[in-house]
Amino acid sequence: MKTFGRIVLCGIISQYNSNSPLPGPSNLFLAITNPLKLQGFNVRDHYDILNEFHIAMAKWVGEEKIKWKETVSEVIEMHQKHS
Repeated sequence: MKTFGRIVLCGIISQYNSNSPLPGPSNLFLAITNPLKLQGFNVRDHYDILNEFHIAMAKWVGEEKIKWKETVSEVIEMHQKHS
């Protein structure tokens, strides 16, 4: 990151039900040595611009400016209890 760079933090849904804290990045000290700004956000903070977002995102997807990778797994595990 450049000095005074900005980092947006999001995507913690995988940890919502975690019972113990997970370790953070090992290089977090760089936020201090390079006066970085780290700011979290939540989608609920921006419902006022939701329609604008949908319009812009649809345009970007249509122009192939947005790319994503999706993995879908459907697994049913069955465990038998042995007596």
